Amino acid sequence: MRDIQHCDRETEETVSAMASQQSRLAGNDPRGTAEDGSKWRLADWSTAATVRAVARRRLADKDRGLPFSPELVPLMSHALVRSRDDAVQRMILGQKLHSYFRFTTHLELKAVLPACTMIGLKESAIRTTDEFAHDGFKIAVDEAHHAYCAEDMKQQLTAITTIRPYRERPPAFLRMLAGERDALDGKFKQLALLAFTCVSETLITSSLANVPADERVIRAIRDVIMDHARDEAKHHGYFSCFMETMWAQFTVEERDVVGPLFAKFIGTFLSHDAEAESDWLEAAGFSGADRTRIVAESYEAIDLRKIHRQASKPTVALMNRFGMLDHPATADALAAAGLVE
Repeated sequence: MRDIQHCDRETEETVSAMASQQSRLAGNDPRGTAEDGSKWRLADWSTAATVRAVARRRLADKDRGLPFSPELVPLMSHALVRSRDDAVQRMILGQKLHSYFRFTTHLELKAVLPACTMIGLKESAIRTTDEFAHDGFKIAVDEAHHAYCAEDMKQQLTAITTIRPYRERPPAFLRMLAGERDALDGKFKQLALLAFTCVSETLITSSLANVPADERVIRAIRDVIMDHARDEAKHHGYFSCFMETMWAQFTVEERDVVGPLFAKFIGTFLSHDAEAESDWLEAAGFSGADRTRIVAESYEAIDLRKIHRQASKPTVALMNRFGMLDHPATADALAAAGLVE
């Protein structure tokens, strides 16, 4: 087992910290069993966490900014969309925001929070110190708060702009995650959820990284996403330590089964949701034929493998540092997915 206490590293309060975390982690030399004294930059949680330190973000009637950054929505670049008026484009961006926040709610409540609960209650198959387990409860509170803030902002947006969620399907990642877990037996179902959570908590999404800096977007929306990003910068450090410890404790069989899932989960987390995007276009008044064409053509010129490789760099760098890329099946899965060059 690797000693979690050696994972203590600086965690910045901005999204840029997430990108640099992997270079700050300890090396992958063997260590003894962790006992106590572990620190993951959560000592100031009671005063620094968003749920403790930040008042409710409120939209105002005078807010006339964009609901989301257009450059982060490939559909917005399609000629059929650009030819429509501002109301149509704003509808698409509003639907994107609703989907983004609903994705956040499902991710936090149905994946990350259950994983944190397992860690906190020491019901996980991975051994941790008491202090590390206790900090899992702090992150569980953060994640529940992120889900609340997401749903609260959705309600406020609906009330002020009349842009209501058109059709809210369960996010595609949930179906993909469920499919992977259903194919596994016993303890591997739990380990798969823990692995997915490590992936989701160490990746950098374009929304967390870019929306807060886009002054065209409504201020309260930017603030909610930045609040989330600040918390996630600290969660990144926590789950980096957990991922290192988990891999060190895995048996050969567990590495063979769970290791290749990391590549699948990176793709699952980063893939665009074509059904949701079609729904946004339907809400904006596009025909079925146009919706199919717009969604398909919007991604023709985009190198999704390159985008996924860039977004997953922090996670893949951690995997490399922890020796996971020395495992042939894990390395082969990353290569097949285009996540390593």
